[in-house]
Amino acid sequence: MHKELLWMSISIPYDKVDHAGGKTHNFYIKKVHAVQQFHVKLISFCEKKDLGKSDLDKYGLDADICYLDQNSWSTFVKKVYNSVSILNPFTKYANVISNYRVHECLKRIKYLNKTGYRPDIVILQWTSLGILQQKIRKYFPNAKFIVIEEDVTFQNYERRYLLERFIIQKIFYKIRFQNLKKKELHSLNMADLVFVNNKKDYNLLIENNIEKSKIKVLVPYYDQYFHVNRSANTPYKDLLFYGAMSRRENYLSAIWFIQNVFSKIEDSTVRFIIVGSRPHKSLKKFESERIIITGFVKDVSTYFEKSTCMVVPLLYGAGIKVKVLEGFSSGIPILTNHIGIEGIGGCSGKEYYHCESAQEYINAIEQIINNRKTAQQIGENGRKFVKEQFDYYNYSNTMTDILKEM
Repeated sequence: MHKELLWMSISIPYDKVDHAGGKTHNFYIKKVHAVQQFHVKLISFCEKKDLGKSDLDKYGLDADICYLDQNSWSTFVKKVYNSVSILNPFTKYANVISNYRVHECLKRIKYLNKTGYRPDIVILQWTSLGILQQKIRKYFPNAKFIVIEEDVTFQNYERRYLLERFIIQKIFYKIRFQNLKKKELHSLNMADLVFVNNKKDYNLLIENNIEKSKIKVLVPYYDQYFHVNRSANTPYKDLLFYGAMSRRENYLSAIWFIQNVFSKIEDSTVRFIIVGSRPHKSLKKFESERIIITGFVKDVSTYFEKSTCMVVPLLYGAGIKVKVLEGFSSGIPILTNHIGIEGIGGCSGKEYYHCESAQEYINAIEQIINNRKTAQQIGENGRKFVKEQFDYYNYSNTMTDILKEM
């Protein structure tokens, strides 16, 4: 007898997916699918940028995919459905999932229910699907429900509103944060099991009265760069910023670094290299001979190998930052703040450089340039740390064991 798993996600998994949450989703669903005791059925969405990239048939994974924006009519219908859910901070879905996606999810759930499909376990990937748990339970009341939190989303919303300076926007984001926090915690309280990506989120949920016994940690998937060979004798003085540069938390953080740190570095041979897909237009205006914006790079290994250090001066965000794990795995010295390192751990001065103020970043960069051997050792300590603490293959075995026992 196999167990029937219905896995619902907001974004289609495939091996070459380029965003952190998608990589984790892709890794764990395929590991579970490979276990003979389980039959996995996936309901997910494919955006226009992901068309033609699916490899679910290759893995024999049973999937019902909603394809978005295939033509002008589907785009129009989606916009009509979404007009209220995007603009209204009081929406019952707390702005984390659009009305159109809710409609498509529930349409597929209703169809499965009519056919007599009865899952043993329903897995809701990301907060946006967790919010729908109460509606989905009506159709599968006997199933066990698991919510996978890639990060605790209300914390990101809270930081977004606290960072906002304009009063109208601040009120809007505060309402949105309060609405989401209430709904997210309600969903997690209702679930039979909650997976989080790190110990910090584990503790955060306990602080918010989620039952400790039903929270489990699954470390995120990250691309490994343990093969990168760095040298303390490199002549380069490049500061690396790495991430999806269309994301607000990334491009705003890069701009903050340019204005507050890089502009004050007097050594004209130091460059700031920004690597990542779809750089936002507000970032492009800073491009110069010393500020290099690469756009998408197929293999970031060369930048990890030759850059002096990697800076992660995040202004807001939540959960583990996968780019930091990837940087650690390469052995590059990491400079980051409490947001960049949260959920990862490590010891400042041993495995990474902890910086909060602009001056602390400037001081750390000067230390690294002037003492390459010490920086090299800190980078190697970081590589060893992440290899020991973030072995996602072990965690995938833990996940399958838990599912077998449920």
